[in-house]
Amino acid sequence: MRKYMARFKVIPEQKDEYLGNIWGWKTSFMGLGLIVIMLGLMWFRSCQIAENQIKEPTEQIEGERI
Repeated sequence: MRKYMARFKVIPEQKDEYLGNIWGWKTSFMGLGLIVIMLGLMWFRSCQIAENQIKEPTEQIEGERI
């Protein structure tokens, strides 16, 4: 069975090693900071919109047809 499975192996066995971050940790943390800032802005804006959604009474126009 081993010989049969060995025929299908294209890549030789490799050790699972951490190869590192491609762009470095500084860029990863800057991206995380950007995501947190954008989430904060979205939350702040949603709070502002929720306060401004008080419905104003609409005037009824009598005698006019659209």
